[in-house]
Amino acid sequence: MDPGTEAGVTGVPEGRGRSAPAQFPPALPHKGGGSGPIGVRFEKSVQEVDMTVALIEAPAIEPVSVAEAKAHLRLDGSEEDGLVAAAIAAARIHVEAVTGRALIAQDWRLHLDRWPAGRRIGLPVAPLIAVAAITTYDAAGMPHGLDAALWRAEPAGARVLLLERPAPGLAWNGIEIDFTAGYGSTADDVPAPLRQAILILVAQWHAHRGAIEPGAAPPAAVEALLAPYRLRTL
Repeated sequence: MDPGTEAGVTGVPEGRGRSAPAQFPPALPHKGGGSGPIGVRFEKSVQEVDMTVALIEAPAIEPVSVAEAKAHLRLDGSEEDGLVAAAIAAARIHVEAVTGRALIAQDWRLHLDRWPAGRRIGLPVAPLIAVAAITTYDAAGMPHGLDAALWRAEPAGARVLLLERPAPGLAWNGIEIDFTAGYGSTADDVPAPLRQAILILVAQWHAHRGAIEPGAAPPAAVEALLAPYRLRTL
């Protein structure tokens, strides 16, 4: 399969059902404590069903280490380690936003108001590693887990196949799908072009600190590296 073809969803939308180019440089996500959502990065309409997705558990590591980035930048010493680490995180977020792909394994929660037409739901973050749970809420707001025998994860297409679709009792966000997305748990699992794109972005920001306007286009080399990995509609 073409690395850019998955799940029937594309890119990073702005609002519901509208796509827009990713901000460059990207804003860092809010990282809160506890078990609540860390941030919301995708919101889209698929098959005329509104859905939002929240990051529940951020990746444990970055796909590029500080040592790798410093070697690429030819930096010695540790004075700028914090800046390099922040640039790596921002570059990874940019790559994920542009491609619609999680690089290192991370947990997400998809919220839907109602089931879409058909039996398959395309998940808005790929590649799919696993679906942990599907939950519906009754009119009183009580959760009801959908038996695992009634659905099947389809990692190859980043989709979930539903055998039964019990109606939620809530009019908004009455359905939740918890899933894990990413290429794997280690940096070696991430395709080399995506890791190289991160290094180029880090080098660009390091060389032009404070000189890049928000919304400016990223380097052409980054765009070329990411192009084959952008999610496209089937």
